[in-house]
Amino acid sequence: MGDHVNLASRLEGASKFYDTAILIGPRTYELAQSDVEAREVDLLRVKGKHEPVVVYELLARKGGLDPVKQQVLEAYARGLRSYKSRDFERAHRDFEAALKIDHLDGPSKVYLRRSEEFLAVPPAVDWDGVYELHSK
Repeated sequence: MGDHVNLASRLEGASKFYDTAILIGPRTYELAQSDVEAREVDLLRVKGKHEPVVVYELLARKGGLDPVKQQVLEAYARGLRSYKSRDFERAHRDFEAALKIDHLDGPSKVYLRRSEEFLAVPPAVDWDGVYELHSK
C-alpha cells in the first residue's frame, strides 16, 4: 500500500502543475477505464521513484464528455502523438488548436510550452519522453 499511497500523494501535487482537477495512476486507470473518460497526461518520474509511470486526467463518467471537450481531446491526442514522435512543430500546432477550442486546457498549455522549448533546443538523442517531477 505504501507505493500506491505515495504515488497518489505525488499526483495530487502534480495536478496543480498540469492545471487539472484529478490525476490518476496507471493501476486506477486500468481498473476504472471502462467506467470513466480519461486522457493520458504524461509519463512522469515522481520524486523518490526511479521508474516512470503514465498518468491520466480523470474527466467524466463514461459517455459524459460534452462535444466541445471531445474536440479538445482529439486535438490534444494528435499533439501528444506528435510530441512523442519528436515532431514538435506538428505537436505545437495541435496543442494550439486544442487551446483555440478551450484556452484553459492545462495539459495543452504544458505541452505547448514544452514543444516551444524543444523547437528552440531539441532534446538529446536518447530522450525518452519522461518528465521528471521534482516537487511534491
